[in-house]
Amino acid sequence: MGQLVMYRPQHIASAKALLEAHALPTAAFADTPSRRDVSRYDISEKVFSAPPHANSVAVRVVGACTLDGHRLSTPGASYLVLTDQAAAQVRCERLLWVENLDPFRQLHQYPWIDWGGRAVLVIFRGDNRFNPGVAKSVLAHRSEPVWAFVDFDPSGLLIASAIDAQRLARLVLPDAHWLAQACNTSYGREQFERQVGTCQKALDACMHPAISSHWNLMQSLRSAVTQEKMATYVQGQGAPSLP
Repeated sequence: MGQLVMYRPQHIASAKALLEAHALPTAAFADTPSRRDVSRYDISEKVFSAPPHANSVAVRVVGACTLDGHRLSTPGASYLVLTDQAAAQVRCERLLWVENLDPFRQLHQYPWIDWGGRAVLVIFRGDNRFNPGVAKSVLAHRSEPVWAFVDFDPSGLLIASAIDAQRLARLVLPDAHWLAQACNTSYGREQFERQVGTCQKALDACMHPAISSHWNLMQSLRSAVTQEKMATYVQGQGAPSLP
């Protein structure tokens, strides 16, 4: 009637009978039904269901990290894909927040990182496959001190500065002497200039001592170094002490 549509009981009954005749669901799904929920019906498992990695986070483990009493292991370039609920339950002593996927996967190629014998859950911050929001949620709902392994560039320091300052215990970076030498490239200078405009205000305001000191160093060098290049850093060249 006009712009008003009225559904009477017989209409509801007819709609239900039609759905049942085609083996389609008549009850509401959960907010984010799984593919298993949807696959019970004669429709594609992709209909209505959440993407496969919707609540997933990529992690690696160092030392004696456990989940449900079982020790976890990620040898070589391997990593685990856990749901956010499972990642929140891993028992460890420290969290390592890693900016880029390749250094995350190739973490064994960074022997200069001093783990101090601790059990460390390494969390990839996310990309177009692993939702960054899910990784951030896992980080936020845990209480361990956090180490940040990022590019030595304005964007990398900005990523580290977003971590709760009370929990950010360490920036995992080579010593200042090595960084100064490694920054002496045209690419590093271009990388710094591309990013500094959008990051400067926030980094100038950051009071965390580790970020402030590295930001001051970076501004004096006017250049940057990627995580990938840090694989060439030689152990023993003044790696920072562990808090």
